[in-house]
Parts: sequence; C-alpha cells; structure tokens
Amino acid sequence: MISDDWIADARRTRLIRYYDKAVVAVVIVAATGASVAATLLLAS
Repeated sequence: MISDDWIADARRTRLIRYYDKAVVAVVIVAATGASVAATLLLAS
C-alpha cells in the first residue's frame, strides 16, 4: 500500500508540474501578446 500511495503521489506531483509549466507558458504568451499589442497601438 505504501508503494501504491507513493506512485499516486508521484503522478499527482507530475501533473502539478505540468500544470505549473502550462500556466507559466500561458502567462508568457499573454505578456508577449500584450507587449506586442501595446507596441502596435503606440506605433499607430
């Protein structure tokens, strides 16, 4: 049972890591898009 719990925890941690990476990627894309939009608005 201990090994099963460890596997479940490892899977959960892995999912959390993937989720964190996805959130970071979305934030980076949003920030980049916002800066590009601001640059275009200021340029025009």
